[in-house]
Amino acid sequence: MQSLVTGTDLVDLGEMIRRLVLDHGFEGIDRSSTWDCKVLQSRSTGSSAKLFVVKLSRGGKAGPTILAKCYPPPVRPSEVWNEFRGMSITYRGLSGSNIFGVPKPLACFPERGVLLMERCHGRSFKDLLFGPLRFSRWFADEDGFSKIRHGVQQTASLLLAYQDIQLGGEFEPSLPQILRRYASSARDYLHLCSQVGIPNSLIREGEKVVSTAFLDGPAVGLVSLQHSDFAPWNLLVGNRLFLLDFQGFSQGLLEYDLTFFETALTLLLRYRWVNPDRINIIKETFLDAYRSRRSVSDHLLRALRIAHLAYFCSVIVCDEGVGWGKAAYLVPPVPFFRRAIENALGSH
Repeated sequence: MQSLVTGTDLVDLGEMIRRLVLDHGFEGIDRSSTWDCKVLQSRSTGSSAKLFVVKLSRGGKAGPTILAKCYPPPVRPSEVWNEFRGMSITYRGLSGSNIFGVPKPLACFPERGVLLMERCHGRSFKDLLFGPLRFSRWFADEDGFSKIRHGVQQTASLLLAYQDIQLGGEFEPSLPQILRRYASSARDYLHLCSQVGIPNSLIREGEKVVSTAFLDGPAVGLVSLQHSDFAPWNLLVGNRLFLLDFQGFSQGLLEYDLTFFETALTLLLRYRWVNPDRINIIKETFLDAYRSRRSVSDHLLRALRIAHLAYFCSVIVCDEGVGWGKAAYLVPPVPFFRRAIENALGSH
């Protein structure tokens, strides 16, 4: 859905985007005052950032269409630049592929909190995934299920291609630094989980698994690019499979994004009408497609599953509260994550 920019703040924001587009020449867009520029607000990214579609025309003929991402105040220029950097590195790394891609980055204005990029067309993989699964306890959509399995196999291939991209001599954190970062983040989210009702016995066991994997043993693991939000909601299915939203771009272990996507699939089990056997098959299909081409560490997988579940628990419970959730068709968050963490602790 798109709507014309309305309201004083959005009008000012739209005008700023219009001026940025017209004042800076990009490929296919010269610095000409003869461009007509219409700014429309696009639907939410799922975060506090706003997306705008910038449509250019001249002499009555349609020109390029640009997507503008605007960070909310207070703007942190380093975060804006980091996303542009991640998108640029990935765009170059996947430029030879006719299957995978990212929106072409056009310009970055860190102080203003604005990124300009190519607008890609397609449907969110999250929507394509949920449709055939929504009522799968009662209705078996075999054709839709087959397409989902193919889709997660393609997603595994995209993740492998992304992780194969080289930084080209740019600064890379050391493996011990990455492991300490993971341990600190996991412990923080596990602590938040204890405050919303997850039993302390589970929290202590989770902390033990995290410490053993990240701190106590020898530093092991392969470092690659890390998206940090590699999930169905950041995949767009069009003429290629596009990876979106590089706000969390960094370097990390192979297993991080792998288990993040797997955990995002686990969240579908909150829907009471979803067949859990179907979700488990999809998760295994994704993991098998990845592991058929690259080895991973089981103890890192286990620790990162717990870390990601703790993260999602803290976010979702803060959003919904500890009650029955936003709707009757959802399993309440605390019992759901208690069971999910128990299952992750039992996986070896």
